[in-house]
Amino acid sequence: MTKEEIICTYWSDIDKQNWNNLATYFTAEATISWPNTTELLTVDDFVNVNRYYPGNWTIEVLRLFSCGDNHCSITRVSSQSASYHALSFFSFQTNLISNLEEYWSEDAPPPSWRANKYLRKDD
Repeated sequence: MTKEEIICTYWSDIDKQNWNNLATYFTAEATISWPNTTELLTVDDFVNVNRYYPGNWTIEVLRLFSCGDNHCSITRVSSQSASYHALSFFSFQTNLISNLEEYWSEDAPPPSWRANKYLRKDD
């Protein structure tokens, strides 16, 4: 399997809430970091955060690309009440994720001071 296929399968398991499969994508010593909230997670922490996060979420992979030795994905993660975009940087040892760094941004309209100043993607 290519790294891109592994990443797509990983996101598919998260979309299907296959939490028992999630740890199988990572090395035992892998770290997951969320710089926005300054959290550094172990694989077990990461699985539990996802398992117990409230609500049902849908994952849509928007883009996959390579950045040197890293592989990246841009995803849209949404539920009935919220929507986010995530930029994820994957580092691999063989075919297992050794490091995952993610940046999350909540989808929202532009702030009022620039709401009508620029064209918007959906215009």
